[in-house]
Amino acid sequence: MSAPSLWLSPFLFAAAAGVDAPSQATFHSFSPTPRDAMREMVTDRPDTTESPFTVDPGHVQLEMDAFAAERDDGATELWVAASNLRLGLTSSLDLHLIVEPWRHADGISGFGDLTLRAKLNLWGNDGGATAFGVIPFVRFPTAAPGLGAGDVEGGLILPLTLELPSDFELGTMLELDETHRDDGYGTDLVVSGSLGHDLWGELGGYVELATSVPLDGPDDTELGVNGGLILQLGDDVAIDTGTRFGLTAPAPDFAWFVGGSARY
Repeated sequence: MSAPSLWLSPFLFAAAAGVDAPSQATFHSFSPTPRDAMREMVTDRPDTTESPFTVDPGHVQLEMDAFAAERDDGATELWVAASNLRLGLTSSLDLHLIVEPWRHADGISGFGDLTLRAKLNLWGNDGGATAFGVIPFVRFPTAAPGLGAGDVEGGLILPLTLELPSDFELGTMLELDETHRDDGYGTDLVVSGSLGHDLWGELGGYVELATSVPLDGPDDTELGVNGGLILQLGDDVAIDTGTRFGLTAPAPDFAWFVGGSARY
């Protein structure tokens, strides 16, 4: 899977498979879900683990790191307004455009890479003890040299959510990334698990373990522990903050971010 055309094929497959059966096609992007029929807002942030849930058709959801910083080996990398703009197409399919308007690393500042994703929910969007989805993505090298991947990259994400006793929720994710390296392309396996629970009122929290393992290169396994807080401000707005700590030498030492989500 070294050619960009192979990464685009699952993206197109997800778009085709996301066409709902007639019994589920009451709402779509040109016939939005009424406000009183919308599902609870679920976001793909602030943890690393993606969710299997999609945005209601005809609605837009903005998820943003207002500010993020990462420290590793004495160097600091910064992001401002890094955003995931999600558009609901059908009751089980949405599209994502991920942008980095401003990024700073190694003395270079500017626009980052663009990522295009599609999320297809296979089950659990409207309730149940489990939910599962498929997220193919393609990353385009729009960043200045030194700020991005430098070439087209892509991959596939498989998120699974489980409801646990005592109102705990476990989010898990398996991801295969085809990443650009100095000598060509290689495959990374990303695995994560995030345990969430309501803490007090509309305030919730999570703890998470995440690892990234190169499957065809040196043992540069990254392992980190993450945690954060989410405050729900009504049905359509949430703010959050969190930290990440590296547990192995290849992982970034420390990261911190503050952001939020809103849907329209």
